[in-house]
Amino acid sequence: MKINKKVRSQFRIQNSIFVALLIGLALLLGYLSDHIDLQWDLTSNQRHSLSKASKDFIAGMEGPVRITAYVSKSDVEGSIRPVIHTFLEPYRRAKPDISIFYVDPREEPQKAEEAGVRFDGELVIQYKGRQENLSTLTEQELTNLLTRLARASDKIIYELEGHSERSMEGTSPRDMGLFGQQLMKTGFKLSKVNLAKELSVNKKASVLIIASPKVNLLPGELNRVKRFLEEGGNLLWVMENDSYGGMESLADYLGAKLVKGIALDPRAGSLNLSPAFALVSRYFDHPATKGSSMTSVFPFARAVEEGDDKGFKFSPLVEVADQGWLEMGSLSDASFDPEKDRRGPIVVAGAFERSVAEKNQRVVIVGSGHILSNQHLGLLGNLDFGVNIINWLTGDESFINIQPRSRNDQSLEINLPVFILANSFLFLPILFLVIGGIVWWRRRRA
Repeated sequence: MKINKKVRSQFRIQNSIFVALLIGLALLLGYLSDHIDLQWDLTSNQRHSLSKASKDFIAGMEGPVRITAYVSKSDVEGSIRPVIHTFLEPYRRAKPDISIFYVDPREEPQKAEEAGVRFDGELVIQYKGRQENLSTLTEQELTNLLTRLARASDKIIYELEGHSERSMEGTSPRDMGLFGQQLMKTGFKLSKVNLAKELSVNKKASVLIIASPKVNLLPGELNRVKRFLEEGGNLLWVMENDSYGGMESLADYLGAKLVKGIALDPRAGSLNLSPAFALVSRYFDHPATKGSSMTSVFPFARAVEEGDDKGFKFSPLVEVADQGWLEMGSLSDASFDPEKDRRGPIVVAGAFERSVAEKNQRVVIVGSGHILSNQHLGLLGNLDFGVNIINWLTGDESFINIQPRSRNDQSLEINLPVFILANSFLFLPILFLVIGGIVWWRRRRA
């Protein structure tokens, strides 16, 4: 078929328009990719996204954050700057006034030494005149570090000792050492007080914790605890299931009613737990439990109820065992007895508040010491519950949230034959397209 000059001219115009549109589209895509920041995290555990807790906390931070990464431009394993950039990018998107700088410690060793940098890849975070270093790149570590920097002043938590309490530094299953570690990670300081030896609780105490004493407090010790309360001190009393530690008079002082019995929850069986591990059925509307949605587990929990009016306002915090009961008898072979036991739901944590010297005093009683123990702290929302209670007691409501989660790294390893096979599905079609284009071009010019 003979093609005249007019048809040839039309072909050239069409080809020119096509090339121009193709170039224009490429330029447009390049512009959009440079100016529009879109990202979808399709990983099963959302490993490249921040948890809601971290996002909410960072969004509430006032003022800029400066992050300096001391990392070599290259090393024998290749540059780790892209790794750091990928790790910090979700934080920058959540808080645009986070500024990130890179310093090569080999080129500026004096600057690295002044910043206290010990490792290649270490981060130095500065916020409102305070500074900390970070060498572990995990969301938990960085969000906890930002929490510490955001606290306006040091908060000291004193724990009563001398009565076989659950220790905030202990490592046994009964102790609360893991809980204490988490509190320190988020900026609290821990100290101890023995009221058999000391006349009073330090006035710098933000909170006094009485954690499940097995030995009864002496009358003089109880008087010193009450004096601490009379002066407006805040208290967390974590009860033991088999002993009140001789603190019945303290409960009376607060206007709390101590009820015998252990909460049993048949629903716990669905999680392969004993019925004595009561599941939360309701968080009450209270600042200490704001945003709580993850179920907590209260093992061997006692009821916490309002007693006679002693000037404190009582607020229930947590209800458990809505399908269970309060067992008044032995836990072995327990079954509901309508004449002795009491149907659920059962309140197992409560807050007591009053005004002392123009200060809002806060007390929380938790009916289970097991919930914060090393053995059971990792159950569902137990850690969140404990940390949020401390934040409320110390007046740090802005920090009440769900603790940032850790993620397990998951990697995909592909051997050479699978790699070649997988890539053949991508490169072979492109190769055939290129060859076809060359053949078409040659035939057209023939």
